[in-house]
Amino acid sequence: MKSKYVILLMFLILQEDVFSQAVGTPFTPFLIPKGLVVSRTGRIWMDKNLGAKRVATSPSDSLAFGFYYQWGRGSDGHQERLSTPYNYNNYYYLSNVQADPLYSWRQGTNLLSGSADMTNAIDNFDRNNPGLNAKYITQSFLESPEHKYFLQIREKNDLNAEYQYNPNTRIYDFKFTEYDWHYPSNDQLWQGINGINNPCPLMFRLPTESEWSQEISSWDQSFIGFGAFNSFLRLPAASYRLGKTGYFDLFYRGEFQSMRGYYWSSTIANTLMSFTVDGVSKTKIQHFAKYLYFGYNFNEYADYPDWEYYANTNGRLARSNGLSVRCILDQNYSVRDLTLGDYSIYSDYSHWHP
Repeated sequence: MKSKYVILLMFLILQEDVFSQAVGTPFTPFLIPKGLVVSRTGRIWMDKNLGAKRVATSPSDSLAFGFYYQWGRGSDGHQERLSTPYNYNNYYYLSNVQADPLYSWRQGTNLLSGSADMTNAIDNFDRNNPGLNAKYITQSFLESPEHKYFLQIREKNDLNAEYQYNPNTRIYDFKFTEYDWHYPSNDQLWQGINGINNPCPLMFRLPTESEWSQEISSWDQSFIGFGAFNSFLRLPAASYRLGKTGYFDLFYRGEFQSMRGYYWSSTIANTLMSFTVDGVSKTKIQHFAKYLYFGYNFNEYADYPDWEYYANTNGRLARSNGLSVRCILDQNYSVRDLTLGDYSIYSDYSHWHP
């Protein structure tokens, strides 16, 4: 009987020691729940992008790309890789929308391109009183839009836009626009584990710009762009969806022209912009967001075969763009707070499509 107590005590001591190691090192995966990984910085992350079918096997592994979120939106269906962009273009207006603050998207009658009604409705929209008259827009007044469309934002359907008519060219010269799917912009989205529309599982959230920067510093600096995949996070270069078109950047005839990865952070990037409209000086705040950007391009113009590697978090993007999301465990929690369940269901594509 005494030997059993000794064995039990040794087991408990070993467990305590391994748990303490797991927080600071990536070398105890057997005690990390399935679907999670510890990076070289000691932080616990999900081991694949939200919506990914598997951990990336290569930087271009399309099964590991996952979803493409517009900044601040929840998992309402818009993030699916091939979700329909809600837009108007040169050939066909998908639908019209009434700008009523009580309803984010009120469906209307389809119109063909060239319709004077559509053109006049956009050009004459009263941006100071958007709820007083029904006009055609593609922005949401609600944090949770009543649809699953990827919101395609252009200048004329951006309620924040400022422009003036140029009689010489007979077109509108845009002075200001920020391309945000939400009107007005909301800086409180995605802020922490309790942030509005946080798409991550319990205790997880979007990483901050600083947390992404710390990860970059732990990668191989000589091949820093490729280090994103070589790291324990196995970050694939999934490109991103353009907010103005809904298409993928650097994607041509079914192949990526270069390898680039774009991952949202929760960090906002607001800039006060000054401009002049019809001789009147104005200022407006541009509401963008920070993101992780890494890649590797083949420089065909070099004197010898040369790959260019880069990674940074210095840039800012319009919030209507669709980027990858990788969740991190909030700093107020540790491996002790996690169950040994299967966290991969939160990133597996099948979880969103039962």
